[in-house]
Amino acid sequence: MRVFSLFDAQMRGEIVAGAAASALRVGLQVRVVPEAAGLGSSGDYVFLRQGAMQPGIAAARAEWWACLCGAVKVTPAGCAPVLLSAGSVYAIRQGERLRLAALQDSVLVRAVLDPQAVGLVGAGLTSSFDAFAAGQAERWRMQGGAGDAQAGPASGHAPPRLNAAFVTIAEGEPAWAERLRAGGLNWAACHEGTLRLQWHSPWPHVERQVAYLQPGMVFAPDPEEGYRIDALDPVASLLCCLQAPRREPACAGVAGVAGAGGGAAQAVSLH
Repeated sequence: MRVFSLFDAQMRGEIVAGAAASALRVGLQVRVVPEAAGLGSSGDYVFLRQGAMQPGIAAARAEWWACLCGAVKVTPAGCAPVLLSAGSVYAIRQGERLRLAALQDSVLVRAVLDPQAVGLVGAGLTSSFDAFAAGQAERWRMQGGAGDAQAGPASGHAPPRLNAAFVTIAEGEPAWAERLRAGGLNWAACHEGTLRLQWHSPWPHVERQVAYLQPGMVFAPDPEEGYRIDALDPVASLLCCLQAPRREPACAGVAGVAGAGGGAAQAVSLH
């Protein structure tokens, strides 16, 4: 398990001014998840003051901008403006041009995606808050039924995308770690409230460890690592960077994974 914090990033001096990936030159940008972490994307917290504007931004790589608070107007070239408020995500395609205007003091999480990583793409539109709500969570559970087998490689369906989504965790609500693992969690940033993260290594004789996540903290589980996540407030929430598990050959029993991945893409599709 790796835990990143805004405080540690500031102590390391990872304050980014005008990162070249999208030529974003406004606001204070702190790189909480560095590219050297090897997670396939970096994660910045961007602080924008009301009235901050940039008329021309060109994305050299696909990105996600997720609004934690405030209101930001994004206007793609030749398209109608999109308003980002708390709980919404804008996925920027590689090569896309847009304008930005902060209508209120705002905080964004900005993920710059690695074009070489499998499944990391931008999708271009906003997503709704809490893709796991109102029965959507069941789509993230790995199933092994006959219906799922139809979504296997033989069907010719494209591999699942990696997506960004906000999820809300209620106090006392169980099984969130299982849902996130089934969805292919890559890393997650605390958006609101306080969360208790417990994890244990697959190695024997290693004690369980605990971290308390508050806004400005990110966690990234290691492969095969068991963990549990609980809300300590009535409601807490995460911004999740999700990547469907890699497909295996059909003889290895891929049907369950492929079925879950297909449901995930429907649940949090950004297009």
